[in-house]
Amino acid sequence: MRVRFPLPAPALLNSLKNTRELPLSRWNRARAADLARRHGVSEAPIYSWKAKYGGLEASETRRLRELENENARLKRLLADAMLDNVALKDLLSEKW
Repeated sequence: MRVRFPLPAPALLNSLKNTRELPLSRWNRARAADLARRHGVSEAPIYSWKAKYGGLEASETRRLRELENENARLKRLLADAMLDNVALKDLLSEKW
């Protein structure tokens, strides 16, 4: 089960990049703990978001999010088509 956080990851990292505190490349545990407390999440998502989005610009994170959403939509379409295919095969395999 995925946990919903108050800010989506790109928005959180963009807000972090715009602060006048330590740059993302010089994070430490105290900084991560402070950020986690400020945004109401645990430290683990901070590190995973940094690993995933740390080197990307805002437009790149937006494009990545769009591609992830499109990929999820296409996976749902494929699953629906496969389900229809199985249902038709079951229907055709019955003897009349």
